[in-house]
Amino acid sequence: MKSYFLTCCFGILVLINLCHGQSNDIAKHQNWTNDIDYVDYLIRTRHPNPFYRISKEHWDNELQNLKKNIAKLSEKEISIKLSSIVALLNDGHTFLDFDGNYGFDHWFPIRFYDFDDGLFITVAHPAYKQLIGKKVVSISGLPASDVLNAVSKAISGDNAFHKKNIAAAFLSNTALLEGMGIIKNNQNLILQLSDENGKRSTVEITSISSFYSTNYRNWGELFGPPLEEYHTYVTPFENGKPPLKYREFSDEAPPYYASREPYWFKNYPEYSAFVFQFNFAAEIGPEPFKDFLQRLVVAMKEAKPEKLIIDVRYCFGGDGSMMVPLVNDIITFCKTHPKTKLCILTGKQTFSAGIMLVARLKKYLNVTTVGEPMGAGYNHYGDPITYQLPNSGLKLYCSSVYWQLSHPLNDSNEISIEFPVSVNSTDFFKGDDRAFLKIVENNDLRHISDIYLEEELTIADSIYQSRYAMFGELKWWNPIDGDSDQMNKKINVTLERQKPESAVKLAKLWTQYDAKNPLAWMKLAELYQLQKKYNLALETLDKAQNLDGDRLDIKEARAALQDAPKE
Repeated sequence: MKSYFLTCCFGILVLINLCHGQSNDIAKHQNWTNDIDYVDYLIRTRHPNPFYRISKEHWDNELQNLKKNIAKLSEKEISIKLSSIVALLNDGHTFLDFDGNYGFDHWFPIRFYDFDDGLFITVAHPAYKQLIGKKVVSISGLPASDVLNAVSKAISGDNAFHKKNIAAAFLSNTALLEGMGIIKNNQNLILQLSDENGKRSTVEITSISSFYSTNYRNWGELFGPPLEEYHTYVTPFENGKPPLKYREFSDEAPPYYASREPYWFKNYPEYSAFVFQFNFAAEIGPEPFKDFLQRLVVAMKEAKPEKLIIDVRYCFGGDGSMMVPLVNDIITFCKTHPKTKLCILTGKQTFSAGIMLVARLKKYLNVTTVGEPMGAGYNHYGDPITYQLPNSGLKLYCSSVYWQLSHPLNDSNEISIEFPVSVNSTDFFKGDDRAFLKIVENNDLRHISDIYLEEELTIADSIYQSRYAMFGELKWWNPIDGDSDQMNKKINVTLERQKPESAVKLAKLWTQYDAKNPLAWMKLAELYQLQKKYNLALETLDKAQNLDGDRLDIKEARAALQDAPKE
């Protein structure tokens, strides 16, 4: 009898647990379904144009597949898959933020950074300081490049440069690696590393419970993951100088790590160069920005440099309204100091307000860009508004504004660089700022368009071929100005200087490097028509019409050429 009673009690407990488990499963499914539907609603109704890089059908299918698989997935796996779906929009201002839920507040206390020659460790907790400067060969037995590419798919960004830059930082996040199946739950991170001599070693990194920070994605390669005792981190420079000390200016350091405070400037008389580094557009510190600008202008006038260098390699955004007085002051200085060459240092961390500054300066001044591609195109979405999902507590950042900083037809999510300089690990850990040196040690930083404007055609061709030999293999090098209005103006000025063949060569380069732009082909056709090469003009207009057959101006130009004399 007693045995029967105990068996019945046990059966009731099992039944209760089973019902409770089913109830939890139903609640989990309903809660996540509601959150997914809420993300769908917000993206469709709040984003200015969410489906400009992905079809609605693709978006719908991804969301439906996720909802079908909720029961099979853990909370962190669902979070990551939903983040990956939002990342398909290819908008760096629109992203799902984990906000510390489901274990995303656990970190491996090292900082990864993706250099031109691979993935390396740049910052570490004191227990792992011996790892700084070593190349990461594999992560949990998987090639480091494969892991970085996989994590990039869960990261929102306008282009691959932006995505991989942020993904490298999030390789330190424990829950992200667990949710993607790169490591098992509660498992240490196993890395195979290689030193400068190629000698390999294997290490295990233990996760630390800390806190989550949305802004970690923007902190840069000299800052480790969020940690309560942040001052303990070790960096590669000045005897392991802690990250927060980089907010203080180091007079002996090269520009790229002299200081990461929001903005600073320094005169380099030995190079006849003046550097203004702009890292974050915000009123931070006791000095109002307008007072800083006054000091900046006075210092530039006193220095009278041959080269004014604006360094936005670490400018990830901020208050765009601060750009207006800054741009006005720089324009005024350059107009009153025409012999000063203006150069801008850019990098894959350059984003948002940083791109806004570059675009506005290029619109009004003859600017040469040096460095790596920026994190988005000139025309992009921004000004995100934050929404919290009601059940999971995750946050969705959603763009609310379209920023048209270039020609309306410019839909590229990348910005070409006139003088590419990739950042490799050797130069970085040695403390060599190759991009800065590229500017100060180069006597000819003119645009190719300016060279064809100012030099004889044979000399201009020779300089172009020389640069092509150096940079031609890079997809992100472009010898022409990427803005259609600027190219059109420079070609017209070249014509005014009685250099028709140089103008044609510029237009040909424009069609070569901006082949999907009908304006480039229309300009080349116009030049052929001026040379009375009517057949070539018609052939070129055909290419423009293939790109945009509905344009009336193309149809009218073709009609006019039909009546032209035959060659």
